Parts: sequence; C-alpha cells; structure tokens
Amino acid sequence: AMDGLAKPVFVPEVIAHSLGMCVRFNGHVKHFYSVAEHCALVAMLMKKYTGGDPFEGIMHDALEAYLTDVPSPIKRLLPDYKELDDHLDTQMRKQFGIGPKSKECKAADRLALFIEAHYLIPSGGANYQDPNGDRAEAQKLINETGLKISCLPPDMASNLWMTVFHKLQAERGPRI
Repeated sequence: AMDGLAKPVFVPEVIAHSLGMCVRFNGHVKHFYSVAEHCALVAMLMKKYTGGDPFEGIMHDALEAYLTDVPSPIKRLLPDYKELDDHLDTQMRKQFGIGPKSKECKAADRLALFIEAHYLIPSGGANYQDPNGDRAEAQKLINETGLKISCLPPDMASNLWMTVFHKLQAERGPRI
C-alpha cells in the first residue's frame, strides 16, 4: 500500500521549525511545551541515564514534523495510519543512519513523559499507565538532580533542537 509514496527527503531545518511549533500532550498542558524541547530532553536522558545513541533521541519524534502525532491507544485502531507512520519512520531512520527504535530510547522517552507530566499536567500524570516503574524513576531524577524543563517559546525550542542535532551528529561521525 505504501509503494505509491515518493521517497521522502527529511530536512533538519524543516523538522526543527515544525517541532518547535508542535505542542506536546496535544496541548493538554499548563504551559506551552514543544516536541522539539521534548526531543532534546530525550537525547539528554539517553546521554546521561539510559545509554544508547542520543542522536536517536533528538530524532525519535522527527516524524511529527510531517505526520500529526496520534496517541498510541488510538493509533492501534488506525492500521493504515500506523502503516504510514512505520513506513516513514523507516525511511527517516535510513536517511539519518539510525537503527530500529532502541530499548534505551524507549526508556528515555518514558522517563521524559513522567518528568514532563510532573511539571505540565495538572494531575502530574497520575492516571498514566506505568508498567515499567518510570514514574518513581522520573521523580527520583527530579528530586536528586533538580531536573527541570524550560518551556521554551517555539523559535528558541527550534534553535535548541538544531543545536543538539548538529552537536550529536558531529559526535557520532559519518555513517556509511
């Protein structure tokens, strides 16, 4: 079904701009908080806590610049959308030399969810499913390191994303 799609080319500047404008949690937040800042947080968490390639962290939601994010429980009910999402994700990962989604990136993404919920969601994400015990881990990080999020405006969040993208790309060197 995906063979009708032209081979997409993903442009970092376009991704940075769009993710800076995309609000996380579908806008159900106390303050504006962008997907760009979220990606920078995931990259930092991978670098300092979960391991893995932090470049995957900065790129893990890059597709949201091209496809609107659909929450996982709803995405499961939309098999065609999920197929398109998976297809484009594969293309994007190929272009940037990133392997399949790693357990380290998934762990950092879950940690980020609970850190962000602590600051942005009125309930603190009290009703979020937490089969891996990430809520306690996130709370520990907040308490022990004073970890905060910045809630940058869109242009600053886009600039942050680009800065982290270039820094991590340079650190990992050329991919053949």
